[in-house]
Amino acid sequence: MPTGGLVIKLVEEPAAAEAARRMLAVQDDLELGEATDPRALPAVLVSTSADATDTRLRELGAHPGILTVDVVYVGFDEDDPVPSNPFDRPRSRRRGTRP
Repeated sequence: MPTGGLVIKLVEEPAAAEAARRMLAVQDDLELGEATDPRALPAVLVSTSADATDTRLRELGAHPGILTVDVVYVGFDEDDPVPSNPFDRPRSRRRGTRP
């Protein structure tokens, strides 16, 4: 499950920026952080897959009150741990014979 750290930059036009803030505040998959710059909002996006994250970023970026969506961090929550050495498994036999 991908988790993305974002910086969402808003447009300068006050009404459009405020509309974007209101829209972002009610999104279930998005958590807004405390902004130190009124036009740059830190956020965390949690998605079900990398494709869902990509789609969601495009949707957010299409809002008229959003200037850019910068991805500053991506983490993946692994359900199945990766073995410490993926090559540490029995070798399969090759077909045919070698001279």
